[in-house]
Amino acid sequence: MKISTEQLDLLDFYSKNAFVNELSEHCKEVFPFIFNELGSKNFKVGLANLINKAKASNIMQRGPLQLYIDMAIVLGSGFNTDPMYSCFGFVNEQHSSGTELERSMLIYDKFNEYLTDVLGGGNIHILDFKNKLASERFDGFSSIDLNNQIFYLLKKLYPQKCMYLGCDKSNDLICLGLEKSDTYCLSLNVRAAFVLVMFIVGHEFESDYFHLYEGFFSLEKDCDDQFLIYKAKGFLTKYIDALIT
Repeated sequence: MKISTEQLDLLDFYSKNAFVNELSEHCKEVFPFIFNELGSKNFKVGLANLINKAKASNIMQRGPLQLYIDMAIVLGSGFNTDPMYSCFGFVNEQHSSGTELERSMLIYDKFNEYLTDVLGGGNIHILDFKNKLASERFDGFSSIDLNNQIFYLLKKLYPQKCMYLGCDKSNDLICLGLEKSDTYCLSLNVRAAFVLVMFIVGHEFESDYFHLYEGFFSLEKDCDDQFLIYKAKGFLTKYIDALIT
């Protein structure tokens, strides 16, 4: 990761705040895989960027801010605007009343439900997804009813997350994923893999602060599909390992 002058200035500003260092230590303990991969400086740049985003949602206090950061690492750093996670939005009609702490407690309860229902006790559900992913071929997709084909792929690989989100949110994510994948010259099979990456890592995975995407979907258009699918699987596996290690 290259750090710009602007990011260094931001890091310098926040590094003078003892709480940022406390947050960094907390994340180092909870997410050691990510912290070690990025290194202290890059990780703190990600934290500084997240703190700026949290401010836009009026998240200022220590407890709510720590929750916001934990959720950003688990759900993706763009979770606050992700169609899958509208119920977690800190700027949300459901949480428009009450103090910052009261609103964050409501979200905390919902987030714990997500961890139980989607990741599963002992991470059993996400590990099951990881095992299924290893043997998934991503083939046979056609332009006829592509959205439904991808929905059944998500449901087959990760039924717990599909059940948690429901059909409407899952389909919203699929539509957004297919729209975003139009940016690249991808086959239908690889577009399905693109949507799956969004489904797992979040709708802003391409610019995520902590789960570093290497830009493999933007490789030359004549790149072999199986290579792109291999890269997508590796990215997803790394994301899962980062959460559970």
